[in-house]
Amino acid sequence: MIAHPRRGGNRNQAGCRVAVECAADRNALIGDGPSLPLDIGYSSTIPPCIRNAVILRDKNCRWPGGCNQPAAACQVHHVKHKAHGGPTSLTDCVLLCFYYHQVVIHRWGWTLVLNPDATTTAWNPDRTKVLHSHGPPARAG
Repeated sequence: MIAHPRRGGNRNQAGCRVAVECAADRNALIGDGPSLPLDIGYSSTIPPCIRNAVILRDKNCRWPGGCNQPAAACQVHHVKHKAHGGPTSLTDCVLLCFYYHQVVIHRWGWTLVLNPDATTTAWNPDRTKVLHSHGPPARAG
């Protein structure tokens, strides 16, 4: 986890120096300020700067079946688990509401992937049902 620089810490779990505090500052994602670590190897928790980047990118639940739960009602999910070589990074995390994250994926065993074109695809354990999404919402501005 990344420590808050103003509270005495400035390193993440891997020991990498953090240049700025992790805040939901849109400028940090579009290049107006110092960069933030958006790939830290694997962590069982999602650091605030990656969580904020996922929230800014996804805006709501990204379940491909069409869920519109807002970011405030969602959790960040590792698309690829550590046991399968998954990193904690912006490209391997996605925003899901509690139902799709905890029930559909973790209890019922569905698989979700975040495609290179930013769409999501999900399938049930026996692959008899496959769902495809549209891309993430366009960024305002």
